Amino acid sequence: MTIEISGVGKPYFVSYQMWDLRRAHSYASFGAIVSRNDFRQRTLDIDLRVGDYAFDNSDVVDRALSHRSITLPLDDEYDAVRRELWLATDRVFKHAAEALERKHAVVGAETKSADDVDSFSKEPPAHLTDLHEAPALNPAKLDALAKTLSAVFRLDPDIYRGDVSISATSGRHYFVSSEGSESEQPKSFVRTEIECSTQAADGMPLHDTLEFFTKTTDELPAERELVAKVKALSAELSALRAAPVVGDYSGPVLFEGVAAGQLVRTLLAENLSGTPGERSDHPGQRRGTESQLVGKVGQRIFPRGVEIVDDPTATRIADQVLVGGAGFDEEGIAAQKVSLVEDGVFKRFLMSRIPRKGFAHSNGHAASSPVSRVAAHPMNLIVQSTKAVSDAELRRRAFAAAKEEGLTFILVVEKLDLRSFDDDFDSSRMVRPGSIESPTVVKRVYLDGREEYVRGAAFGSINLHDLREMIALGAKPVVYSYFGEGTSWFSSIFENGSGYLISIAAPSLLLRAVDVSKPVGAQRLPPIVPRPS
Repeated sequence: MTIEISGVGKPYFVSYQMWDLRRAHSYASFGAIVSRNDFRQRTLDIDLRVGDYAFDNSDVVDRALSHRSITLPLDDEYDAVRRELWLATDRVFKHAAEALERKHAVVGAETKSADDVDSFSKEPPAHLTDLHEAPALNPAKLDALAKTLSAVFRLDPDIYRGDVSISATSGRHYFVSSEGSESEQPKSFVRTEIECSTQAADGMPLHDTLEFFTKTTDELPAERELVAKVKALSAELSALRAAPVVGDYSGPVLFEGVAAGQLVRTLLAENLSGTPGERSDHPGQRRGTESQLVGKVGQRIFPRGVEIVDDPTATRIADQVLVGGAGFDEEGIAAQKVSLVEDGVFKRFLMSRIPRKGFAHSNGHAASSPVSRVAAHPMNLIVQSTKAVSDAELRRRAFAAAKEEGLTFILVVEKLDLRSFDDDFDSSRMVRPGSIESPTVVKRVYLDGREEYVRGAAFGSINLHDLREMIALGAKPVVYSYFGEGTSWFSSIFENGSGYLISIAAPSLLLRAVDVSKPVGAQRLPPIVPRPS
């Protein structure tokens, strides 16, 4: 069967990728199951291109990303599946033809740019077959664990909400293209989210979180260890509830634990993508923003000694699980280890098959989500330094910098606020370009070694320049994993487990000068009566 439109011709490239997955989810609060589900789903994405590699229908605003995805029948009924593929392919082909016409109209009204490149890179076909079975799911085990962990919050009367959500996904991913690339590989992950919230006596809302990403439930810490971690989380929030409100501050800030990876996510991760922004419907304009690293290849963006790689082949670092890896990306390219920063100097971008000037080929990092097109993204981002220092030396250098500023303490940030929407969400704290998430766990550490929690902190502007001028990096990486959903500023708010997995391994980061402000304005009144026992 030939598919062709008069005046457009035949597609020059077609690919199909299918996720055949079983998903189970358990959500518990204070020891009781609130909701659960267990279902299987087959989802297919189609990438169909008309024109040629030099100029095709891509790279133009697509306001209806959903047209390229369909849900397939679960039964292996050839005729039913074939009919769905026929209808979907016809729809995507017509959409591609219309997009090519719009692109011709836009480009025809623009001058020629020295930065113009081909629409799609030519790559050799790749093949990957991994017949290892994806792990089986046990929804009853998820229910039991969610109930056990959330019940811990009953013991602390300071906790107003204590929730545990455990999501497990297992199945296979298939890819085939008209160029001859094909792959089959298992897919699995488990996401355990633990969150508690309360209000201080003055009404300030507070929350604290703990999150684990693993490939299987067997990789989770033992139940007794998880219970101990939840107890510590509950105690930490109680301590924050009684903590003093932070004062205005300008000076060195040490990002420890997951906060270091969260900082890298916010400032750097998506800037490592070399995929250009889409063309607007208006000539001479691009939709969205370009990476802040455009034009900085060969320039120093970190202190000397810093090395950053993205390694999709890695599965662990320092006994911690990395979940962002894959053997094959979403454009049929074998995922490759990429050296991004060498001795503090930015060397290259992560690339999909959408080229940019100076980067003509993919390095296997294409991914997409329901709210974003296929583009290059990190997988397993690893930050290290040949000049790393111990935790004790980090504190010593931070104290020295504080003394120079006439300060008697430093601030240590352990977690940033990267929550999804919940009942206590405050839209006024939504993060916009040029700002960074507010910290949820902050300590004031005095020069004599005394420590105390503080609450209510908000950051001023922190940008890539602050990473370049940081004082030092630690030696012990901590892994922070999350779902990516594109480069939009609200992506972290809508994390729903349907994006692409990313792991960031980063050591403690000591920034030279960060502005921190105290809260301003009234707070919501706390509950009228105490929490029921």
